[in-house]
Amino acid sequence: MMRKKKKLYATAYDDCMRLTALINELVDLSRLEALALPRPKETLDMAMVITECLAPLHKQAEDKGIVLELDIPGNLPRITIDSFRFPWVITNLVGNALRYTGPGGKITLKVYGQGSRYYFQCSDTGDGIDPGVLPHIFDRFTQFSDRGKSGTIGLGLAIVKDVIEQHGGDIRVQSELGKGTSFIFWIPADKEGADEKSPDY
Repeated sequence: MMRKKKKLYATAYDDCMRLTALINELVDLSRLEALALPRPKETLDMAMVITECLAPLHKQAEDKGIVLELDIPGNLPRITIDSFRFPWVITNLVGNALRYTGPGGKITLKVYGQGSRYYFQCSDTGDGIDPGVLPHIFDRFTQFSDRGKSGTIGLGLAIVKDVIEQHGGDIRVQSELGKGTSFIFWIPADKEGADEKSPDY
């Protein structure tokens, strides 16, 4: 009887995981379709935006035994962003870092201004990304790990790149297997900044 219950619980758990993955896929697809619609931008306090959107992830990090550190200067000027889409970029990058970083690891989100740009760097001490996948990491439907662990069909980072480009910026990634990953992106502080050439990372 006990063995039968365990089997039923295991089956129910697997079904829940498949349902969660399906929901994640549908959400990502809906976000992808919504990107075609223009949205107004607002000038906001970036420290406040990041603190609010990462509040739920701080608890996840704590539960997993991971240090989640924010490095945002107190004198950072207000930034003009799409207040609906831009925070999702932050939560997606940090959420990915949490997914692929083990207990005892560290995730750092750093924000700083340089010239006419604002830079955002999300670094972790996690699993790293296979070098063979790295050139395609921002392509749609690219999986850089096993499907069961990611729970999506590979649209998250493609959407991240689209949103950043809509803000006139760009994103790069550096990664080493077993040592961690760092996503670095920038958005312009003004219209002139959007026309500058992206630097090499």
